[in-house]
Amino acid sequence: MKILVLTNILTPYRMALFGEIEQQLRAMHGSITIAAMSETEPDRPWSYSDLRTEATVLLQGTTATIAGTYTHITRGLREVFQRASPDVVICAGSYLAPAVWQALWIQRTTSKPFLTFFWSESHLSEQTRRSLPTRTIREFARKATYPHFDGFLSPGTLADQFIEKYSRHCDHIIRFPNTIDDRFYNREHLRLRTRRDELRRKYGIDQAKFAFVTPARLTRVKGVDKMLELASDMARRRNSLFIVAGSGEQAGTLSALARTYDVDLRLLGQRTQDEMAELYALADCFLLPSVSDPNPLTVLEALWSGLPLLLSSHVGNHPEAVIEGKNGYVFSYDDPAAATKTFDLVVDSQATWRAMARTESRRIAQQQFQSREVVRDLLLGLSDRLGGP
Repeated sequence: MKILVLTNILTPYRMALFGEIEQQLRAMHGSITIAAMSETEPDRPWSYSDLRTEATVLLQGTTATIAGTYTHITRGLREVFQRASPDVVICAGSYLAPAVWQALWIQRTTSKPFLTFFWSESHLSEQTRRSLPTRTIREFARKATYPHFDGFLSPGTLADQFIEKYSRHCDHIIRFPNTIDDRFYNREHLRLRTRRDELRRKYGIDQAKFAFVTPARLTRVKGVDKMLELASDMARRRNSLFIVAGSGEQAGTLSALARTYDVDLRLLGQRTQDEMAELYALADCFLLPSVSDPNPLTVLEALWSGLPLLLSSHVGNHPEAVIEGKNGYVFSYDDPAAATKTFDLVVDSQATWRAMARTESRRIAQQQFQSREVVRDLLLGLSDRLGGP
């Protein structure tokens, strides 16, 4: 089986997954080609040249913003199809991308048949501030493209609902949970789990405070401003510390809000993977307050790191990641008072509950998000749709 993946850009957090797919395909005498539509995007600190491998190819073109999304207008895609000669094409970029539309057109006009799958992570619970014209364009694009795919890769139940709304091929959904470099996070968890106090001293974190950790870009969609508003009403506010690892245009605004609300907020800026493993090890709970987040990989990092989870209902993988009350909680901005009580509930939790929640998070990670098993199931599902290996 030969697979061609179309993606907007290469990303560090996908390369381990692509490597696992390549390794398993090689054992099946198959191959993968990953075609990136652009060198990078304006808000990303890496580029294609940082991540390229023998399996990757960079399409030439330019980037524009259409309906609030970076849209890469490329050339040379047909030549990539000719070289890759795929049996399956996985469209992992936006449905607004012209390269995705072109792939569907090539499927109609080429002499070699192949199947097209769309890797769909969007869900209906995402909260956005897009204008009416932008929402109209995006709605039209979904209805125009989704019915033409042969099938879909879906990371979970909320994504399934989105696919079912816009597609006529709901029976052709392959479950494809997101994965991370689980070997790294598993190894680092085992290495760092007994070094909490040492790591807190390293980062200047008060040993007595309950530390929430939030890896997130400092943008509106990540909801850090709304998190601070909720935290301001906590009964246990003075016992709590909110660590945010990430950079973005809201840094100054968030610092000012924290002072206004009298919330202990530490903005640590962009951190490396090694540093994030240390921050997970010193934290008491993982907190992701996003107002729009299709399927964040940081949730999987927290699971593999053995942390209790506190997730907004707008976080797309919360049904798979959280067993309510066992390894964490899901809160809603529709009921701020209840959300604040949940924050306090976690801070006041007994050490026995936190130990149980850590064990449960690790169990969920091992059961659902091991990259080797996820890729094996993906290739089996694609082979079944092709009618054989």
